[in-house]
Amino acid sequence: SWRSAGAAAGRRGPSMEGGWEQHHVILGRAADLIAQSVSVGRAPAAGLGAGLPGTHADQDIFAVIDQPVDDGVSQHPEWYMGLTSGSSFKDFQFSLWKSGATNCTSAKPCNSEALQEQSKTDAAAAATAAAEAPPPPPPGPRTQSFYMYRAQSEATYPLENINTADLAGVFWYLHNEVIVATPRKYKIDRIKRYKVTVKNTWEFWNAHKRQFSAFVAYDAGGCTTPVCKDIYHQYGFVIGCQVQPLSVAGYLGRHQTNWQCKAGQDECRAPIWYSLPGPCPAKGIPNGAINPNSVNLDVDKYKSAECVERMPGGHCKAGEANGDPTCTYSYEEAGVVMLDELVGIGSYNEFWNTSYTTCANNKAQHLLPEDHICLHNKEFDLQTDEGVGTSFWNGKHDTAKCTARMDKARQLFKEKFPQFPDHLEEPACEFDMYYGGEFDWKINHTGSALSSWWDNRM
Repeated sequence: SWRSAGAAAGRRGPSMEGGWEQHHVILGRAADLIAQSVSVGRAPAAGLGAGLPGTHADQDIFAVIDQPVDDGVSQHPEWYMGLTSGSSFKDFQFSLWKSGATNCTSAKPCNSEALQEQSKTDAAAAATAAAEAPPPPPPGPRTQSFYMYRAQSEATYPLENINTADLAGVFWYLHNEVIVATPRKYKIDRIKRYKVTVKNTWEFWNAHKRQFSAFVAYDAGGCTTPVCKDIYHQYGFVIGCQVQPLSVAGYLGRHQTNWQCKAGQDECRAPIWYSLPGPCPAKGIPNGAINPNSVNLDVDKYKSAECVERMPGGHCKAGEANGDPTCTYSYEEAGVVMLDELVGIGSYNEFWNTSYTTCANNKAQHLLPEDHICLHNKEFDLQTDEGVGTSFWNGKHDTAKCTARMDKARQLFKEKFPQFPDHLEEPACEFDMYYGGEFDWKINHTGSALSSWWDNRM
């Protein structure tokens, strides 16, 4: 092959008259001039690259082609139309021969007929792919359906005035706040999945050109972030999002979830949390009345009828999310996985509560060896990065182990709820920032079907 011949010549470089390095640079410049001439429709200069000291036909060919491969296409992609730094050596070889250059590249390459046919086939395939590719989405808020998850107890309540997460985000929360406590925090014992459709308002899009607003925190049915009322008054009940730091736990999404990262970094797939505004989001249960371990909290007890009517939230009362300020999300329940089954615990009460006593009694009755050590089980110990009595949560920052844990949850959802898709691609959390004074800006309703809510809101 030309490459091997040139490479062999190159390996003799130090002993060549005039030096291979100088020869390579001169011919490399020649290759750039050839390509530049072709790109603007001029015939390359006759004899370009000829008469150089110490040259050999194969060496000339190798040098003229090798320089574009190594440097030229990166520095001047416009000179090498149809080629990239990932193109093969033979692609460059064939392209330079087709250019009609009268230097050493005028030699017909091996298999040129096959290369020409492949070039035609590739061009036809590229044209077909371009024709079949879906058009880019029009500007404006998009309708997006994907899975959200919650870690919760046996309590049941609507998905309103609440925070949710993607799968990586719910595992991030479990590993950071729930299973580090014994027993588990808030009696959380399951992961609930929801198929959610989101479409935020044109009013928000016109100001930010983003699909998601900022994340706000909800607790006991009320928003605890100070700017909640400003956001919803200005833009309607928009859905917010926030990525979580990988410094806490190594859970990664399957797709890009974050724009605030460098390409290829793990941070581009960071976990996401969401905020879903419900009726009268400014009013929740007062701190002194919250019992976090209760499964029967009445989160609407402190919301007035007027507030609920005038600030109804974004949960659509009927149909799919349509971007109206009071209909920014809709959902259906899409399954539940119990933590005990996920982790491999038969009885959680026995695991954390009675197992030690049972072990001590068995040892006292000589049912266990005298040197047997009874331990208090716990799902995860922050100090050791391991569990006692289970290894499921071992390796909080190990991305491979974190992925394996999420894969097991995915498999359980698939087995138990086959009527739902295995996977829905989740959108990126691309919110940027709120700008100084923006809540005093005139609201831009361009693109929206104007709602009467704007005149009635609180």
